[in-house]
Amino acid sequence: MNKQEVFSIMGSYYGNAYFRDATLTPEDARLIAQILDEINALGYHFSNLHALERVCDTRFVKVITQFYLSNANLMRDQTKEGLLCGLANREYKEAVPFLLREYRVSDREQIKYRAADVLRQIGDRGHEADYVALINEEAYCQCDGLYALLCNMKSQAAYPRIVELVHLYPAQFKFTFLQAAWRYRRTELLPEFERFLSDPESEIRTMAKHAIQKSERHGAGETAKGKTAQKSAQEKQA
Repeated sequence: MNKQEVFSIMGSYYGNAYFRDATLTPEDARLIAQILDEINALGYHFSNLHALERVCDTRFVKVITQFYLSNANLMRDQTKEGLLCGLANREYKEAVPFLLREYRVSDREQIKYRAADVLRQIGDRGHEADYVALINEEAYCQCDGLYALLCNMKSQAAYPRIVELVHLYPAQFKFTFLQAAWRYRRTELLPEFERFLSDPESEIRTMAKHAIQKSERHGAGETAKGKTAQKSAQEKQA
């Protein structure tokens, strides 16, 4: 679509933000203008969907989710992602059931990944069981926001699967594992981190060092030393 065509559908205010988008379709131009009209009716003057990420207004949740569900079959992935990103706020816990539904039903990896990342950013502990159930599914083999979220939450229910996944699919999970699993502060994770000290990727080796340092700084190392000292004392007594 050229600039004139975009303007004819969206008007100049919205059109100025979108006419350079080479993948914009007439249908998407119409839908974006429609949802922006609905949002701006709440007292805003947004010209594009990215603006949703800069403002926290819980009224957005109902507007976005209802619009998404009504028009999901008409929107391209890029527009869907823009709406999902508009829900990435810790105050939007009301959006979690919708995001979980979208994660479960979407057949688009790009959309599933985005929904999981928004769930991570919201960080609602009330749905921990749902997150655990999803990563326990056999088909779960690509790291996404759910894995990071459960590490951040130090979910004990997820812990066995957190470790299992990095063993089954190290290339896919090692980055997030090293970045977030230290939060568990569990002594038995130190060997898991240490095995990546010889990883071919220098970034992963560095992350492994940092994960070990963070674990030790937050108590795991002290616990390990304490157990070792206790074991040595018991052996001497024996």
